Amino acid sequence: MKGFEKDRYEIRLLRNAYASHNRRVSEAIDSVRFYSQDKYEMSLTTVKRIQFAVEMLEEDERFIIENEVILGKEGKWYRTFCSPSKYYRCRRKAYRDFLRCL
Repeated sequence: MKGFEKDRYEIRLLRNAYASHNRRVSEAIDSVRFYSQDKYEMSLTTVKRIQFAVEMLEEDERFIIENEVILGKEGKWYRTFCSPSKYYRCRRKAYRDFLRCL
């Protein structure tokens, strides 16, 4: 895998990890499910680290990463906000910068 394909693969993994860890933190807070303190702290650290990396991005990049990683949107969700060419250009930079922040 080269360049952007590798970044896209890593973003998919991060999206899944974020969703899983965020769910674990929410369930622990809501006392729906009991997790060990270590698992809870690991999940909380992961969620906070990803959220911090998102905050470090520029506005357009943050918008893309929030929608694709935090909210898990797929497909052509961006069409109501910008043109495809602007989206693809910003997405490439957003992925690269986001992964660098982590």
